[in-house]
Amino acid sequence: MPPTIKDIAKQSGVSISTVSRVFNNQDLVKNETKQKVLEVIEALGYTPNFVAKRLRSCKISTIGIVVPDISAAFYAEIIKGVENKANDIDCGLIVCDAHNSRDKEKEYVRYLYDGRVDGMIFVVPQLRDDDLRKIAADGLAIAVFGKDMSGFNIQSISVDNYSGAYQAVKHLYFHGHKRIAYIGGIEAENDYDHRARLAGYRQALIDNGLGVNDAYIENGAYCEEGGGSAFLRLIKLNEPPDAIFCANDEMALGVIRMARKNHIEIPEQLGLIGFDNIRVGQYISPSLTTVNQPTYTIGVLLGERLIFQMTNKEYGQKTLNLILKPELVIRESCGC
Repeated sequence: MPPTIKDIAKQSGVSISTVSRVFNNQDLVKNETKQKVLEVIEALGYTPNFVAKRLRSCKISTIGIVVPDISAAFYAEIIKGVENKANDIDCGLIVCDAHNSRDKEKEYVRYLYDGRVDGMIFVVPQLRDDDLRKIAADGLAIAVFGKDMSGFNIQSISVDNYSGAYQAVKHLYFHGHKRIAYIGGIEAENDYDHRARLAGYRQALIDNGLGVNDAYIENGAYCEEGGGSAFLRLIKLNEPPDAIFCANDEMALGVIRMARKNHIEIPEQLGLIGFDNIRVGQYISPSLTTVNQPTYTIGVLLGERLIFQMTNKEYGQKTLNLILKPELVIRESCGC
């Protein structure tokens, strides 16, 4: 039979409440007593069941958040929103960088699920829907950003990517551009954002009588280098585009950098719009027209939804996916 907290108290010659104070790292215990208790814990090989303890006390100690790439400004803002919400209830936050890898995400799930957190937030996960459903079915509170999980009774938030892309392309058409290209991410099974933005791009072209030219659709990594490389391929076409809509701002920054190297003026020779509204976009020259996603607010809302389901024992109602509407932020790169 595994040792209990009573065994530790008896062998240490202290009360059960003193052992509990040691577990909680409270200052009320003298250092010598604390050391003695810790030695007994190690000798007996006792492992406290922190998960059961948290459930009994209804106290949230730690939240885990898994993001695709911690170096991306977009995800950093979401993390900040979650962290500030967690701070409101003195809750810790463990941030995990999945390096855009499903295997890495699964690794973090195993790590965090082993009693280290009370709930988990997944930001644009590569995990399959069924993987997320199983995690929730096991009783761990989770919240997801980037896909609609309401069908699995999982709290989720998403952005109307289709509408955002449609607005961007329509605005470029308004400026007289007829050869509008799209730079998106490499096609992936769970990349809902890319598919929705590409669909919005295509429909805006069709609705404005331009038609879809597949030669103007380029893919690459969601980073400056990916955007820059895709741009170089586009300008080598016999009839290069006169405007580009990028699936995120970091790609758009890559376009600006490579356009400058190739002596192409933005917006005079090339209209450009990004997506996300990361902070640096307003400070570069030309300042970047973009589709705004309220990243910090997304983080706060994810934190609120996760904390609510962890602190409400009666929670179990049918959840709805919260869809946020993006807005076009007009600056210089589009020609305005």
